[in-house]
Amino acid sequence: MATTEVETPIRAQARRLAKAHRDRDPKTEKVLLFEHAEPDTVCLLEVTGSVPTTGQALPFRFGPVPDEGFPFYTKVVLLSSEEWHYLEALRSSEQPMPEGWDLRLPEGWVPGQEEVL
Repeated sequence: MATTEVETPIRAQARRLAKAHRDRDPKTEKVLLFEHAEPDTVCLLEVTGSVPTTGQALPFRFGPVPDEGFPFYTKVVLLSSEEWHYLEALRSSEQPMPEGWDLRLPEGWVPGQEEVL
């Protein structure tokens, strides 16, 4: 985090979740926070070698658990390493996605506006 950035409650929950996910899944390569994608929701994209390549970017939504220090909703999209590399390549080219793949991120999750945790 840059010194000028404020540790917002959303970021604090996101960092706790990112650490917990990395602790439980050592194959987690990258965790990205889309802080302003949805109000009062921690929106995370996680890249891990522990999930199969499905060609789909499906969000999982979890309710708040205030008693455990998670006051916000959480939405997580898990991508395989292959899907992430393909998504990154799409940013710089007009290459089409493989047939049957749909790696569109949820509405409001704007590539380039994420924060790496």
